[in-house]
Amino acid sequence: MASPRKQALRLMRRIGMAHSDPTLPHVPYFERQPVNAWDGKQLHLYLFEESENEDGVFHEIGHWMLASTVARKVPDFGLGPATESRRTNPPRMYTPKVRQDIESRTSILGIELQWRFRLEYATTMQAHSWGRTEALHWDPVGAVADVQKFF
Repeated sequence: MASPRKQALRLMRRIGMAHSDPTLPHVPYFERQPVNAWDGKQLHLYLFEESENEDGVFHEIGHWMLASTVARKVPDFGLGPATESRRTNPPRMYTPKVRQDIESRTSILGIELQWRFRLEYATTMQAHSWGRTEALHWDPVGAVADVQKFF
């Protein structure tokens, strides 16, 4: 089976999401120049340390999949700074309530993608504050229809 990063790269190619050179080494947060994870044109992969489940990359793929064509052209999809971004004044297109709704939907989609690629997703659920109740009743199969249109 391909590594999680290779699976993410294949998905990005399939859906048309541009990304930086995947061979660039990871740059630790405090050594970064001001940059957005998604700059309106591509995902800067070197901001994401390779991991066993690629939760950060799949989360950003989820943002791209759910974003409007307008939001795709805005750094960090117009939501303000991504965790991996290092920029002082990122643009914000949405109210806090709408941003939270988008982040929740993206969180669920990122977890669905991890599940779909048979990657560990329980850690991501915990990191995104999905409680024990949601974890016990997690049914990715019920929501896969939302993802199907991209495959």
